[in-house]
Amino acid sequence: MAAICPSSTAKAGGGGISVDPLNAVIVEGNVVPSASARVPEAAVCAFCIQTQRRVQGEGRVHTEVSYFEVEAWDALARVCAQQVRPGVGLRVVGRLKQDRWQQEDGVRVQRVKIVAEHVEFQTPFVW
Repeated sequence: MAAICPSSTAKAGGGGISVDPLNAVIVEGNVVPSASARVPEAAVCAFCIQTQRRVQGEGRVHTEVSYFEVEAWDALARVCAQQVRPGVGLRVVGRLKQDRWQQEDGVRVQRVKIVAEHVEFQTPFVW
């Protein structure tokens, strides 16, 4: 029986080579206003991008809109802090990171965000 959550290290070909599981994401969209402050000297820059996808179903086409929180760190954060503004088109390459915590009222909360490893500035996407 396969494990639902396999261990983070697997042996390739029975040898001693460790292979980490794939955790990669590429997303394109436009930056939307967010509450995160962007300071050029900061080690982190957080922003939100919106993507849209046309979906056909039940004889009609509708638009599916998604919002993704993105964090950039260190040198990439400084570049993003200077250039990321609402309306700017971006292609973000990165990995998913899950944050989990318990609120004071005992409610457990989780969120998934994208940790950017590469950001390309694009012309704004028009849907």
